[in-house]
Amino acid sequence: MWSSGGILAIGQVVNRSPDSARRAVEFIGQGEPAASLSGVGPDDWLLLGLPESSLAKTAKRLGRVAADKPALAFHLSGSEDASVLAPLGVPSASIHPLRPFHDPEEVIGSFSGTWCVAEGDGAALDAILPVFQGIGGNVLRAGALDKRLYHAAGVVAGNYLVTLHHLALELAEAAGLERESAGKMLATLQGRTLNAIFDKGAAGALTGPVERGDEQACRELVRAVDRARPDLGPVFRALGRETVKLAASNRPEDPGLASLEAVFADPDKPTSP
Repeated sequence: MWSSGGILAIGQVVNRSPDSARRAVEFIGQGEPAASLSGVGPDDWLLLGLPESSLAKTAKRLGRVAADKPALAFHLSGSEDASVLAPLGVPSASIHPLRPFHDPEEVIGSFSGTWCVAEGDGAALDAILPVFQGIGGNVLRAGALDKRLYHAAGVVAGNYLVTLHHLALELAEAAGLERESAGKMLATLQGRTLNAIFDKGAAGALTGPVERGDEQACRELVRAVDRARPDLGPVFRALGRETVKLAASNRPEDPGLASLEAVFADPDKPTSP
């Protein structure tokens, strides 16, 4: 996107192997595959698109061996902040695009509007953020940020949504629905629910038996899950307890919500005397 839009010129591309670097350059349509960085100049930027566990050791290694320094460096990690690049000795930043990356082609076509959470050195951010905005990024410039807790929020919202879809599909199949149709039906429901959350917030989007305070319906749901998929019972109860708390934010004085909490209580946890 940067290269095709004329926003940045891609230089050296170092990957896990020469072959993967070559494929990356072919996909980008610009750049030079390289086995290691060399000839980095003061007008260059260094992007480290690495797993979180590799960032610190890579930055330390490059800081020791690199004779020439880039103008700045940045990474795309959700869990590590910009300080992990301090060994490089140049202004550094962290910019995390908060979106799924399961299909690179799809990402290119739909990047516009992607939230990009950024923190780090002011000079680095001032230079880098316009290039993310130039490809349609919706930049959120953060101050002090607990990156691991922020990343956990993203995992719950994104990865766990996929897991919840899978668990819902398992229950739908156990109920007797055909898998492919059930998957599409549930994904449609999830999409509409997300639209409602966007418009009204979580509490405003909540519907269903918990929000209505229907104790008997909730009790039957718990029994049905325990009967068909007892392995999912603890997950269903835990989510139910959190949903009761969310419903209580709409109706804090409703006495019926206390009995709903008991419906979703963990049967293995001792109750208070």
